[in-house]
Amino acid sequence: MLKITAEKTRILHMGDVGHALDDATREKCGEIDVLLAPTGGAPTISLPDLLEFIEKLAPKIVIPMHFGVPNLAMNALPLEAFLEVWRGPIRREDGASISWNKGIVPRETTVCVLEPLRVQG
Repeated sequence: MLKITAEKTRILHMGDVGHALDDATREKCGEIDVLLAPTGGAPTISLPDLLEFIEKLAPKIVIPMHFGVPNLAMNALPLEAFLEVWRGPIRREDGASISWNKGIVPRETTVCVLEPLRVQG
């Protein structure tokens, strides 16, 4: 995992964490505004473990990543598998980026779905 603080915004990138995260690890993360989280399943964290981590961490925004998309050489779960078990608000963005204003934040943890960025080459 990697924590970045930029312009007073705390971002945690979970990477390909392949196991449940304990309370000690969560506490080391501190307060998080934006969480970049795999959507669960091998080789990343299981969906139940991911949901528990998000609930305890309580970020303002969760951006799903590492989900199964066409031509991806990875056995990740599709985005829909994560969204089906998510119990909070979901916001879909029309692109691969999101604008953030720390003064205007969701009242409860919100999943923001971005379009995968495709690089033409």
